[in-house]
Amino acid sequence: MGSVSKWCYIGKNIENIIVTNGCHRCRIKTNKEDYLLDLLAYMNTEGWATQLRSISRGSDGLAEVSIEDAKQVIIPIIEDEKLRKELELILRN
Repeated sequence: MGSVSKWCYIGKNIENIIVTNGCHRCRIKTNKEDYLLDLLAYMNTEGWATQLRSISRGSDGLAEVSIEDAKQVIIPIIEDEKLRKELELILRN
């Protein structure tokens, strides 16, 4: 799958983390925190990897995605309330 599908989530209450190997830090926009669940759930899908591979530059192992291209990625909203609540419990733990 390459680098476009490799990521990790480090919550806001985590401290003293060292990340190596060229990782980029991304933050959710202010007042968009309610969409974090949708983003993290979608980042685990082939749909995410496919979109990122289609806009990445360079070989997949060293792929780069421009900020402007990243703004065009479509992330579906989870509308099923039961599923949302289950995922929220996982995200909090």
